[in-house]
Amino acid sequence: MIDEYYSVGVMTRSVWYQPDGAVVADVIIADKTKPFVGFYLNQNGTIRKKLTYRFKDHDWGWLADGPCECFDSDGHPTGIEIYTLGKLVSD
Repeated sequence: MIDEYYSVGVMTRSVWYQPDGAVVADVIIADKTKPFVGFYLNQNGTIRKKLTYRFKDHDWGWLADGPCECFDSDGHPTGIEIYTLGKLVSD
């Protein structure tokens, strides 16, 4: 589960939760000129992907852009994917 907070249509904070409500990560996005790390979680609350996001003015939003660490359902690393402008370019 995730809560996202916005100001003037731009995300300013993301909070990821495990099924029991425990916080996995709470990321404040204070400056859209700097990348931030976001997550995709498995149903059990473990991290499935840890991605780098960058703000893209022409798309008016945050896109996966850079390395993405991948994990199995037990949280063990399984590899790295590379994203450019939100698209997977290498795995």
